Formats: sequence, C-alpha cells, structure tokens
Amino acid sequence: MISAINSIYDVLGWSSPVTIIAKLIFSEVCQHKLHWDEEVPNDIQRKWEAWVTSLQKAPTLTVPRCVFKLNGTHFEIHGFADASKVGVCAALYLVTYQDSTPVDQNLLAAKSRVAPKETSIPRLELVAAHTLAKLQSNVSKALVSFPITAYHNWVDSITVLCWLANRGEWTTFVRNRVKEIGELTESAVWRFVPTTENPSDLGTRGVAPDKLKTFWLKGPSWLSNESDRPEQPVILETNDAKSERNKKEAMLLTEDKAQGTIKTWSEYLLNKFPYWKLLRITAYMKRFINSCRKVHRDGPLTKSEVVGAEEIWVRITQETSDMTSTLRLAKDEVGILRCNERIQGYTPIFIPRKSALARSNIEHCHLQTLHGGVAITMNKVRQKYWIPKLRALVKSVRHKCNHCKKYRAKVLSAPPTSALPRFRTEFTEPFNVTGVDFAGPLLYKSGNNGTSKAYITLFTCASTRAVHLKLCKDMTVMEFKRGLKEFVVRRGAPELMVSNNAKTFQAAKKWLSTLRKDEDLFNFLSAKEIEWKFNMSRAPWWGGFFERLIGITKSTLSKAIGRALLTFEELEEVLLDVESVLNNRPLCYLGEEFEMPVITPNLLFRGQPARFLEENGENMSEGEEMTRRLRYLKKCRDNVRKRWLDEYLRALQERFNTHSTPTHEATITKGSLLLLKDTTKNKANWKIGRVVNPIVGKDGVTRGYKLLTGNGYVVERPLQLLCDLEISGTSDDSGSSVEDAEHSGDIIQTGANQCRPQRPEREARRTAANRLVGVVANENEED
Repeated sequence: MISAINSIYDVLGWSSPVTIIAKLIFSEVCQHKLHWDEEVPNDIQRKWEAWVTSLQKAPTLTVPRCVFKLNGTHFEIHGFADASKVGVCAALYLVTYQDSTPVDQNLLAAKSRVAPKETSIPRLELVAAHTLAKLQSNVSKALVSFPITAYHNWVDSITVLCWLANRGEWTTFVRNRVKEIGELTESAVWRFVPTTENPSDLGTRGVAPDKLKTFWLKGPSWLSNESDRPEQPVILETNDAKSERNKKEAMLLTEDKAQGTIKTWSEYLLNKFPYWKLLRITAYMKRFINSCRKVHRDGPLTKSEVVGAEEIWVRITQETSDMTSTLRLAKDEVGILRCNERIQGYTPIFIPRKSALARSNIEHCHLQTLHGGVAITMNKVRQKYWIPKLRALVKSVRHKCNHCKKYRAKVLSAPPTSALPRFRTEFTEPFNVTGVDFAGPLLYKSGNNGTSKAYITLFTCASTRAVHLKLCKDMTVMEFKRGLKEFVVRRGAPELMVSNNAKTFQAAKKWLSTLRKDEDLFNFLSAKEIEWKFNMSRAPWWGGFFERLIGITKSTLSKAIGRALLTFEELEEVLLDVESVLNNRPLCYLGEEFEMPVITPNLLFRGQPARFLEENGENMSEGEEMTRRLRYLKKCRDNVRKRWLDEYLRALQERFNTHSTPTHEATITKGSLLLLKDTTKNKANWKIGRVVNPIVGKDGVTRGYKLLTGNGYVVERPLQLLCDLEISGTSDDSGSSVEDAEHSGDIIQTGANQCRPQRPEREARRTAANRLVGVVANENEED
C-alpha cells in the first residue's frame, strides 16, 4: 500500500484529488494499529481495490508542460483553500494576460493532506489557509523573475476571513497561524468564494481519475473575467470566531493581601507605563475625544496638550489619596492643590508621598537627570512638585534603578584558597599529569626579509615541574596535533592533561577521542586513554602550575634573545636551551650552607647522574657489580623522592591570600542576575547573566557559577569576575514599600553582608555615651 502511494511521482500536486483517497485509506489502516503481516479489514480492502481499479481504467491525464505563454505580458496567481473533516487542500492557478486581455489560465501547483484528528472545522479551514500561504510563498520565490502583478487568495469560510482581519486577539492556535499567514502573504488579498465554485474542495474529499474535469485543471471560469467574480459579503464576527477569542478580564480594582492596600486602575497604569509615555497616551486619548466632538486635529502633540494630560493625572491622584498634610494647600484655577509656603511666587503642585504618581514622577526626573544622584534628582522634582519626605523616596527609587545597580555593583569576594589537587602532591611518573598552554607570539625572520609569528606550546609536569617546549607556527588545531604527537613519542602518553578553555584545546579533545580507533597512533599511545580536563573560563589562576611557567619562559627567552630577529630554526635551537635551563632550576630555597645537591626537575625526571656511582672493586663479577649499582641507584632515587616530600612538598603548604571577606553566596540563588566583569571599563557594556547552577569545588565551597546570557549561551565565570546586581530573577523587586527605605535612613542595605559605609560617629556622642555608662554603673553599685 505504501509503495503504491509513493510510486505516484507528482511534485506539483496535480493529482491531489486522486492521491488523497489513497492517503485517507492508509489513515484508516493506521487507526486499526495493525502489524505488518496482518490483513486489513474487508471494507478497507474493498476501498483499496476500487481505487486501484479506477487508476487502471482511468484515461490518460494530459496537462500542458508550458504554463507561461510566450506572448504573456503579466500574470496573476489565484489561490484556493478548503478543508473537510478528513482532508485539507490548497491549489494555485496562473492567469496569463496579454496587455489587459486574459489569454489563458492553468493549474500551477496544489497540495493535499489528511486532516489532523480531533480538530474543529473552523480550525481546519484555517489550517488549509495556512497550507495555501506556505505553498504560495514557495511558488513566489521560484517565480521571482516573472512579472506577477497580483495575488488573490480565496476561501469559503467567513470565520477564517474574520480571523485574518483581526490579528493578535485570538487563542494561541489561531493567533500563531494568523500571524504566519500575514507574514507569508503580505501582498495577497484574501476573499470569499462559495464552496460550489472552490476547486480545492475536490482535493479535500477526493474524486476518481476519470472525473477530473476542466474545473480542477483550469479553475473557475471567472478567473479571467473580473466582472463575474463572486460578490464579497460583509465580514462579521461569527460565533466560531468568538469562541477562539482570548478571554481577558479587565481588573480595575485589585487587592494586595500582603500589604493590605487597595490598588485602583490609576495606580495600575502608573506602575505599568513610564511617566512620559503615560502622559502622551492620555494626551492622544483626550485629542481623540475632542476630535469626536469638535474639529479633527492632526500633527504632533503640543505643549498645552501634554500639560493638560499631566493635570488630569494630578487631579486623579489628589482625589484618590489621603490628603492629610501640615502644608497650607489651596486649589488653583484648574482645581489642582498647590503649596503656599514662605517663598513668594513658588507654588509647587502637591503630590501625596504614598501615591503611585509620586514614584513615577521621581523615576522620570531620575532619567531626565541622566541617572543623577539624590540631590540632583530632588532639585529636578522640586522645580514643579512638592512631595513630603522626598529624600527617602528618591533614595528608594535610585536603589531600585537597574541601570544604576550596574554601576554600584561590586565584584564578589574570592572564596578561600582550597587544598592542592591530589595530582600536585603525589610523586608519579614524569608527565603522568601534564598541563599545557600557549605562549607568544614571537616574531621570527621569514623569506624576503619579512617577519612571521610563532607560538610556544608548553607542556609541564604537575609533580616534577619539568617542562617540554615546542615551537609552532600558529595556534591551529593541526599544528597543536603535531606538537602533541611529538610530546607523546618523546615523553610518553599522560593519563591526564589540564588546560584552559581555549578553542584549540577543545577541538583537540575531540581529536583525542578518535586516537584509539587509529591503528597508526594506537602503538605509540601504549593502549592508554588521555583524559582531558578543562579549567573554568576566564580563571587563569586555576592553572597556576603552568601559567607561572609561561611567565618564566617568556622572561628567560626575552633575556636570551633581546632585540635580535632570528629564523625559525634558530628560534627552535634557542628554545631547546631555554628548556634545559628551566629543567635545571631549583625547586626549593637554597641556603648558604646547603651541601646536598639541589632538587631540580632534571634530577626528579632523569634520576641521579651516572658519575655519582662509585666503583667498589675490580674482582667483582659483572652480574654482582650491576646488581649493586642498581641498588645504589634505587637508593639515590629514594633519597631524592624523600627530599622532594620533605622540602618541596612542605613548601607548597604555605598559603597566600587565605583571608577574604564574606561572600554574597547567601544572597545568590538560582535565577539571580549577576553582572559579568569584562575587559572594558564601562559597566554599561558588561553583560548580564542569570544564574543556572553553582560550580562547587571538591571542598564544598562555591568557586563560580554557570550563567545564561541574553544571547542564549551558558557560560562559566569565577566569583572574581562576577558582580552582584541585587536583582532577583524569580521575584519582583518593586514590591518593597516606600516605608522600608524611609526607616533605613541614609543607608540602604545592598546584600546579606554588604552595606554602604555609615557616617563616622561624632566625638561628642562617644563622650556622652561613656558618661552615661559610668552613671548607670554608679547607680547599680549604690543599689
């Protein structure tokens, strides 16, 4: 059955009314959930045999291969869409015009499909329109070089036309499809057509091949005659359209049970919209009302209209707020209460302290002063308004301003220093745990008296601190692979490699996972798998044991070369000498009276030199002599390892910067917003990330966080590169009351363990406090 359906090659869908029957039969088979070897029911089998017989007896269907006539000057495309309970179909017809006279019309493309289950007819009609929109979009892209002058789409559903005429007011199913239809058919005109004159109706229920008439292949006859086209009814909202409308309840009065206050519609609007935007909306609404009563007025808003809108909101606030005040208030000519104080001519508008208008106006003045301080914002507000206890309210607004928080944000304090990892404190085989990093660039002399850049790949052993240097011509993955192969051949394959998060190393890790499948590389890897560990991004101190050697290598190389410009081969030779010098450096402190050989990476890596072994006699046999020499050599190596444990490892126990201030860990939770510190000095350009998960070290201390940035990427950052914005991602920061800021005085808490520094205590107060303590102590003694 499947092979028979797929054997009909019909890319343009000209046989859609015929193939839809087979698709419907196969859909019935799928509903019975039969296995591959089971026979289908008899009724379905009879339907299938009848369809196959109709194909065999059908006459040859002839369609023109050339649709675009050579004498056509311009073209129109008419689309039809229809749906039934079982199928959905869309068809496109091309009408050819020679000058202004239609000369031909043909079926251009069609598409039919089985209707989704448990979907209402109005929604299926919308699905059909959506199918038509996608088909028309694909065809128009293919015909971009042809002069298509108009697109006309026809449906037989008033409900669909109603949905398309009013976007954004419907349920999610309808709204998403209406939006996409509008984007795909922006230049098309949607019209109504009766079902009897809709050719796509044939593709929704199916017809036999011998009944495919001119109606399907040519379309309605009135496509070429505009005067005969169907009359368009008035599009009114049907009951089916109303059933898909979003059910929104307008709440003009809400109760905040947490604070026990009543929020009116005016407070809702003042909290929802910015102050200046709300004034403009009000001014336009007032202009519309005046235009309905008087003469219509166009153009931008005038100053008088904005002032009138502001007066409306002031009167609404003064009428709905508690006007208890010790100030002398009097109404002006427009009914607004003003303050009459001691300064003559200065009568600011009175705004209640606890009103939403007061906070909205302060936020507006704060933005106008370019996020200025308390004094600047207060001065801007009092030029026109009088708000009691303004300073505390301005501080509260500034404290909640997200833009200002970015500039007040402080870097999180570093966590306490953790213990060294186990691979740093265990004496293992050299380069068993290896750190790798790049250094450079270095300039070298190339052909034609030019210069090129070279880079150093540094491999260092985590325990013996030995280094292996490789000069590379670039930092690409292929160049690093060659250096890694050389390192593995000369030093052996390490069990663990540690590096930073450079893209070069991340790509190399993927390459290492395929080494075991490569027969050529399998031999020199000695059947060992290399584990690769990446340190946290932007945290170079996590790889201190190889980052420090990068600095020593650069310093030694710069002193050795100076200002000389060497060739690549000469630079490689100098780098070998630098490697030898670094591997002979002392690992411990050298005293003035220290007689034993100093511990160096070469001593740990190669063992005791042969010249320290003594000859014990000439009569000794060769086997006995070798046995004693091996025992002595083992004893020397054991002494070196013991000194490594006693001197070098004890020196690593010293810690620096262990004292740190308390962190913000208690206030940072999943969903908190943090500022990502960047190399730029302007904090406005720093990115903001939402905390996804903390990064916890083996000691249980939080070392960093995984954050979701605005572009959708998850990044890792240490605590030293994060700033606390004091904005919670899970709760509304604006819910705190004004009284909280007032009771806090001049100091506003910014975290669990951080606050702004308080004003120093006066000497007179300290003296009075000491005297009071003395008086209380004397009274207690007398009692």
